[in-house]
Amino acid sequence: MMKMTYLEGQLLLAMPSLTDPRFDRSVIYICSHGEEGAMGLMINAPADNIDFPGLLDQLEVSYNPDLLLMNNVPGKEVILHTGGPVEIGRGFILHSADYVQESTLIVSETVALTATMDILSAIAEGKGPVNFLVALGYTGWGKGQLEDEINRNSWLSIEADEELLFRTDLELTVEIGRGFILHSADYVQESTLIVSETVALTATMDILSAIAEGKGPVNFLVALGYTGWGKGQLEDEINRNSWLSIEADEELLFRTDLELIWPRAMAKLGVDITMLSTFAGNA
Repeated sequence: MMKMTYLEGQLLLAMPSLTDPRFDRSVIYICSHGEEGAMGLMINAPADNIDFPGLLDQLEVSYNPDLLLMNNVPGKEVILHTGGPVEIGRGFILHSADYVQESTLIVSETVALTATMDILSAIAEGKGPVNFLVALGYTGWGKGQLEDEINRNSWLSIEADEELLFRTDLELTVEIGRGFILHSADYVQESTLIVSETVALTATMDILSAIAEGKGPVNFLVALGYTGWGKGQLEDEINRNSWLSIEADEELLFRTDLELIWPRAMAKLGVDITMLSTFAGNA
C-alpha cells in the first residue's frame, strides 16, 4: 500500500460515492492533517439562520457596517459559512497569511487559520486580513478515517488557491474549481483515482507539469469542472430515458474528434438512433 501523503493546504471534493448528505457536493479545505487525524472547513456551504452581522451582535463585537465587506470588495457582504458538523457554535476564520497572531495556525505560505475574538474585532474594524472566510464549526476525521474514505473514492484532492478559497461565489465553487485530467492508467500518483484497468483520473498540478514536459500519461483529456449528481439523481434520470450507457474504450475517450464522439458513441449501441423514443414504456 502507498504511504499516505498529508493533505493540509489541499482541497477535498466530495465524490458521488460519498453518501453522507451533510457533505453532498462539498468542497473542504484541509487545515491540518497528520497521523492522529485531520481537520478542515467546508468552503461552499452557507450558514443557516444567521449572518455575519448577527454573529457579531451575538458576540457583542462592535462594528461599522460600511467596513463589513467580503475581502474588501465594494458591495459584497461577508458570507457566514458552515465549516462542518463539529463544534457548530465555534467560529473559525480561514484567511490570508498577512494577518498572524500567536494562536494562528499557518497552513501554507499564503493561508492561515485563526479562531479568536481578536481577529473578528479586527475584521469588524477593517483591520483584519486582506482575504478571509468566516465559518461556524469544522469537519474532523479521527486517526486513519480520512485515509480510509480516500481509499474508498469518497474524496478527490486538488490543489487550493486563494481565488477559489476567497473570491469564488459559493454556487460556483464546485463547477469551476479546477482542472481534471482523465488519462490512461500508465501514469499514477498517490491522489490518482483508478477508474478501470486502463483509465484513471488525476487533478493535481504535478500531472499538468508532467504533460507539459512530455512525461505524462500516453493518453489524456483535460477538463475544467465536472458533472455531478446527488443521491439517486442519476438513477432517476436513467429511468426517465435521459441517458443511455455503453462500454467506454480508449479510442472513443482519447482519440476521437469532439464532434464525432456523440455519433460514434451512439453507433456502439448497434441501433438506429432515429428510432429511439423520448418516452419510457413497458413491453
